[in-house]
Amino acid sequence: IGLFALFCRQQLSGFSDKIYAFEPVEAINSVLGRNLSDVEGTFVCRYGLGAFESASETFVYYPDTPGESSRQLAESAAQRKIMGI
Repeated sequence: IGLFALFCRQQLSGFSDKIYAFEPVEAINSVLGRNLSDVEGTFVCRYGLGAFESASETFVYYPDTPGESSRQLAESAAQRKIMGI
């Protein structure tokens, strides 16, 4: 969690640009914050950004493997099937 922010920081090395990482789910946001805590110029925000507004969403969180957590379990299962996992 936070790999895209790290990629952006790497691409912008030598620049003083700020990188904002957004994650609305509190538990995932906490992991994101820890993963980026030593990365200069990154800021973690607990907000959701998306194509539509929703008052609430169902989200399945796996504390031992937060990268597998998702609100779209059927899509995740289909991806794993395609990859043979």
